[in-house]
Amino acid sequence: MSGDIHTPSENELIEVAYAATLDPTRLKDFERFWEAYIDAQLQVNPHGLNLDNTPVNAHIKIALDILGRLKVVQEQENIARQMVNSHYGFGLIVESNGRIVVANDTAELYTKKHTRFQDLPLDEESHRNIRSWMKEKPRKKADQFKMFDVHLNGQIGKRWLLSPIKIYNDAKGKRKRYFLITSVDTEIDLKLDPHIANFFSLTLAEAAVAVHLCTGMKPKEIARKRGVKITAVRTQIVEIKVKTGARDIPDIVRVITTVAIRSKAVKSQLNRMEALLHKDTNTYAHARESSFVLRDDRCLQYFEQGNPDGTPILQIHSLTSGIQFHTSHGRKLGSEFRLISPARPGYGKSDPHTINSLNGRIDSCVDDLRQLLDHLGVKKVYLLTGWSGAIAQRFALKYPSRCYGLVLSGAVPVWQVSYLSVLQPRYRNMVKTSIHAPKAVPYLVRVAKALIDSGRAHLFISDLDAAGSNDKKALENKEVYDCVVRRFKFLVEQGVDAFVDDLPFVHTDWTHDARRLKLPVTILMGSENNDQPREAIDRYRAAVPQAKLKMIEGAGSYQNLTHFEDVVIAIGSMPKR
Repeated sequence: MSGDIHTPSENELIEVAYAATLDPTRLKDFERFWEAYIDAQLQVNPHGLNLDNTPVNAHIKIALDILGRLKVVQEQENIARQMVNSHYGFGLIVESNGRIVVANDTAELYTKKHTRFQDLPLDEESHRNIRSWMKEKPRKKADQFKMFDVHLNGQIGKRWLLSPIKIYNDAKGKRKRYFLITSVDTEIDLKLDPHIANFFSLTLAEAAVAVHLCTGMKPKEIARKRGVKITAVRTQIVEIKVKTGARDIPDIVRVITTVAIRSKAVKSQLNRMEALLHKDTNTYAHARESSFVLRDDRCLQYFEQGNPDGTPILQIHSLTSGIQFHTSHGRKLGSEFRLISPARPGYGKSDPHTINSLNGRIDSCVDDLRQLLDHLGVKKVYLLTGWSGAIAQRFALKYPSRCYGLVLSGAVPVWQVSYLSVLQPRYRNMVKTSIHAPKAVPYLVRVAKALIDSGRAHLFISDLDAAGSNDKKALENKEVYDCVVRRFKFLVEQGVDAFVDDLPFVHTDWTHDARRLKLPVTILMGSENNDQPREAIDRYRAAVPQAKLKMIEGAGSYQNLTHFEDVVIAIGSMPKR
């Protein structure tokens, strides 16, 4: 490290880093400064960086503490998400500054993915009234709830109920206030809920009278509206009281409206669940989540897609990929294959391991995979992976009798320093930092995690690929984009330590394991996939003479998502041993 560490460039780097810590949307700016800083230091000392006792290292320690405290805020927002998702109808949670924290699927139809309350298509008066109430100082208990009549998207007026749900200090020491906004249905129509009338054994005439009572009409008004004598209405009211167990007219209203509201709530919840399940005629297409406990008491999460009786494919995810596909991708498995996708230690909901050495982590993952196959009663599988080829190869070497073949889709487990130059900027930055300044990797990853956790994964994804690239175009496909979003949320679901631990897998050469492989190997590479140079593939094929290369025309880095059918075909064309 150069002795002249107090340079303007380093001071500027620290300023940008603090900005990224407090505002994760500044991550791209910091990454640019950070990589330039590493390159400059390597020119002075090509053997590597020593960050100890430098202002940069001091900042990283402070920033990690700040990001650690942000975790408390994120956990509270997760609680908010659970709260709003459990609401049966329209529901969203808004910060007092207008940021929409979370909206359930019903509310998303109205919000159109807007992230600010002021961007919603409410009429001006509704906006003004609600924002004014939200800005008020903490109010008395008697005024904890407030109803507003609003007009949304030019539709008939809706009634919203607002309630403060949390007041706490965030990582910056500022007070935050959240508000739960839900819709209130003031219309009760028994014609929409005939089973209620059937439950109380009400006749059609009695049901109609009950509806009118619930809308506030008096017996005389009901008689006039229905064109009958008042005595007939009174007789019907007596019958309604007997059948519902009500004491008087107000009690009839209480009983009927309570049951009707509860009924509508259940119906709405069922409809919401139907939407969440994305019902499909091909049940094999959906990802089925499960988990089981390993011998050392760690939990291992896994997903399955395809036919439970099909030929098993064990998908070993890498540090940049998720573990499940969209239903349209899942359909391509058909009835022939069963895709088993475990979340490796520390990813998703799988418990982390406590092994430090690189080879020890690989061997532990291999043992976890074997236990999973034993648990599922699976004797033999095709191995499918990308950047986790080191794990797949080790599994094949340790348990050759349990493998039909290995498919490396998008990457081969070899490494040369020159490969850094072809990586995408954000990924190159991570790998370069892992090689030359590993103590800084947790900071880089945690800022990225804070950006994704903040509900702005789209900003993170938008900076992954060069403008006009094949990958950028691939993300215009909603199914692909949704899978990529889900992929990154999966990567940060538990934490960042597993991702940090995985980076050395990429910049380590694993051809010593590759040379010992005996099983069939297929390399799938998109013609537009530039994650590795052609020299890397040639190097791997020299180590594994039986490896066959199949190019996927038009596919880029997201080839497993955009051209999953080609992946399935490649697996199906491999010989079964």
